[in-house]
Amino acid sequence: MRPTEIRMRRVVIIASVAAVYTFSVSGGIINGSPVGNVISSYAPPYFAMLWASKDSARTRYWPAYHYGLYLWLLWFIVVPHYVLKTRGRRGVGLALALSMILWAPALMSFIGWYFYESLPDFR
Repeated sequence: MRPTEIRMRRVVIIASVAAVYTFSVSGGIINGSPVGNVISSYAPPYFAMLWASKDSARTRYWPAYHYGLYLWLLWFIVVPHYVLKTRGRRGVGLALALSMILWAPALMSFIGWYFYESLPDFR
């Protein structure tokens, strides 16, 4: 593995840590910090965009000159599109899994908020 290569494992780990953090903060288990909130919000999509960008260099799929900008602004559409376009039918599972991984912090935040009263308080 080259130092500039981004593996999907890193995206999964970062999204999992962000999901646990957002669950803990919105559930009232821990106090959130502004830096932690920013990192948990922006790190999973950022690493998914890095993965798609590096993988597109490997697959030689770069459909437009402004594809990097589209990847940055519309990551929730472009990253699954990239997976489906480069992998075909085999990529449907990966695209769904990647979408669920990237939306996991928001989903866990809602779940933490919903179970706020029944969770322990470690503050």
